[in-house]
Amino acid sequence: MKTLYPYLRVTDMKEETILLDKLLYASESIWEKIKGYTINNEDIYLTIAGTIGRAGSVPLELNNSLLTENALKIINYSPMNKSYLIKALNSNVAQNQFNNLFKQVAQPKLSIKSTLSTLIPIPPLAEQIRIVDRLSEGMELVKLIELEQHDLQELSSRLKKLVLDGAMQGTLLPQNINDEPASILLDKIRAEKQKLFKEGKIKKKDLEEIQPTLDEDNAYYQNIPKSWSLVCLKTIVYILNGDRGKNYPSKEKLSFSGNIPFISAINLKNGLVSKESLKYLNDEQYNLLRSGKIKKDDILFCIRGSLAKNGISKFTKGAIASSLVILRSYNKRLISPLFLLAYCNSTQISSELNKYNNGTAQPNLAASDLSKFVIALPPKMQQHKILRAIYRVNNIVDFIK
Repeated sequence: MKTLYPYLRVTDMKEETILLDKLLYASESIWEKIKGYTINNEDIYLTIAGTIGRAGSVPLELNNSLLTENALKIINYSPMNKSYLIKALNSNVAQNQFNNLFKQVAQPKLSIKSTLSTLIPIPPLAEQIRIVDRLSEGMELVKLIELEQHDLQELSSRLKKLVLDGAMQGTLLPQNINDEPASILLDKIRAEKQKLFKEGKIKKKDLEEIQPTLDEDNAYYQNIPKSWSLVCLKTIVYILNGDRGKNYPSKEKLSFSGNIPFISAINLKNGLVSKESLKYLNDEQYNLLRSGKIKKDDILFCIRGSLAKNGISKFTKGAIASSLVILRSYNKRLISPLFLLAYCNSTQISSELNKYNNGTAQPNLAASDLSKFVIALPPKMQQHKILRAIYRVNNIVDFIK
C-alpha cells in the first residue's frame, strides 16, 4: 500500500537513479523505528549487498526516503561534483576495488570501513564538470544508436517476412512454364506413400487426404501460380507425435550430457536445434520410446505452449518432448525440408493457428488439426529457387543490419 514513506531497496537502484515501477512503502510505525536512516537528493547511494558497488542518487520527489540496510549513504561534504563522484564510483577503477574487497570478507557484504578505503581519481572541479558533460553527451549518442538499431531490427524483420510471404505465395519470383507442375509432384508423393505403406513404414490412415478449403483467412493463397497446388499438410508430410505414455522420460532422469538428445521447445532457436540447455536420454530410455524419434532434416514444430516455434533437426538420432511434433517429408528430393521450414515461419501459419488454436490458457494445437493446415505447393524446381532467393535476401539484410 502506498504511504508517505517510500522504502528504497537495492532492486530499485539502477541506471544511477531509483526505478519507481516496483517501489515499496513503509507504514508509519516502521517509519518511527528506522526514520534515522534516510537519504535525500544531495546524497549518493552505494549498494553493499546483493548487487555490489552500484552508485547513484535519488530523484528529488523521493527526498528523505527510507534506505535499505544493504546500501550506504554517502554524504558529499567536499566541493566535488556529485555526478562526477557517481561516475567515478561506477567506473572500472572503483568496481575492481569493490570486487577485491568483497572477495576478502567472510560475509558477502561490503563494510563502511572497506568502502572508505576505495581510491578514485579526483581532477580539478572544472575538469570534473567537463568529464560529466562529455559522458552525458556520449550516453545520449549511445541511446540514439540503440534506438536506431532497434528500428533497423524491426525494419529488417518486416522485410524478411515480406520476402518470405511473397515467396510462399508465388509472387516473389518469375515462374518457369517448363517446370514440372506441382500436380505431378503430388502424384509422385502419393506413389512414395503407397510404397512406404506396403513396407509397413506408415499406416493406412496416412494415405488418406484432406481437401483444403479456402475462406477469408486463406486469402493469402488466392492468387498462386497455375503450376502450384493447394494441399493440406497431411498430404505431403508425415506428422509424428512424441511418446506420451508410461515410457516418457521424467526430467530428473535426463542429463545434460550424452549422445541422444531429448529436444523440447526451449531448444528451438532461429530455425535450428540449440545445444544450450539441451538434455539427453540414455540408450535404455531411447529404446523404450514407441514414437517421437527424430531423423536428420526432420522439422520439429511446437503444438503446446510456444505454438509454431520450430527448427530443423541436424541430429541423426534423438527424440522429442510431448510439446512437439515431427514434420517429416515423405521424400526429401520431392519436398525440401528447408521449404517446409520456410512455410512454418510464414504468415500463413499464424492464420491457420487462429483457426485451430483451442483458445485455452495454455495454447494448444492437436496434431490432427495441424494436418489440416493449408500449404501452397510449388513445383520442385521452384522450391529450390525460393530457398535461394530467401537466403540471398536474408544475407543482404543481415549485412546491412
